[in-house]
Amino acid sequence: MSAQLPGPTDPAHLARSGQTLSGTLKVSELARLAESVREPGGEVSYELRFGEEEGVPTLRGHVAADVTLTCQRCLGPLAVHVEAEPQLGFVDSEAEEANLPEGLEGVVLEGGENLRPGDLIEDEVLLGLPLFPTHDTGTCPPWEDSVELSPAEEKDNPFAVLASLRGGSGDED
Repeated sequence: MSAQLPGPTDPAHLARSGQTLSGTLKVSELARLAESVREPGGEVSYELRFGEEEGVPTLRGHVAADVTLTCQRCLGPLAVHVEAEPQLGFVDSEAEEANLPEGLEGVVLEGGENLRPGDLIEDEVLLGLPLFPTHDTGTCPPWEDSVELSPAEEKDNPFAVLASLRGGSGDED
């Protein structure tokens, strides 16, 4: 991961000091994201601004990534741009989430649990990926006729034997 990105850290400490973390990560450095894409060669850029609002440690940021997925329509490569604007407030319990300033999503860190900025960035990109990535309608490359279809062979009718047993045309009743 980027040298600018710290390991597990207390978000309250980052908020009190008003730190901003910014940089880029390679998709290959983010294990869960690398498993979710077709080619792990892309990059993820991020800017995470920590602060305090109404006494609550907050994070407001921007995360962007360009990744290659597999089109579910043609199974070809599909370039996808993902952007996310995390607006988070860090609290100690679910009960405190109700008191968060408006517009913030609560993140519960119980018992002094630390924030992993790399995991947060990866989560934001994963949440932004489409569930069923496809090219726009009509833009998938045409299928190649790699399999030659043989002309339909005329097969014997299994009921033809019954017609002959009946003695002819079958008009007798």
